[in-house]
Amino acid sequence: MIMSKKSLIKILLSLLIVFSFALPINAQIVIPNPLTATTFEELNDGIINFIFYIGMLIAPIMFIFSGIFFITATGDPEKIQRAKNMIWWTVIGLVIVIMAKGIIEVIQDIFT
Repeated sequence: MIMSKKSLIKILLSLLIVFSFALPINAQIVIPNPLTATTFEELNDGIINFIFYIGMLIAPIMFIFSGIFFITATGDPEKIQRAKNMIWWTVIGLVIVIMAKGIIEVIQDIFT
């Protein structure tokens, strides 16, 4: 049975991949604890700030995507309406995230 060059290369690459995972790894990976909060209030603030910043990162990306959908709609009313809906839902989500952060700040000020 004569093997072609392609099948021989595939076999050698497969063996290389399999044996590369079997090599011992001497690297020590240290993952620091991301939760540096020592009280419940600090943990709550950390989670709220994380959600707030994620929302603030996603909103401009969604505006860009909806703009791209709007530009590439080429006059199709269904695609234009979908792009408009994306913009409106992004605005609504952004307002909710900003208002939630503000409401939490107001409630914390009332109780402290």
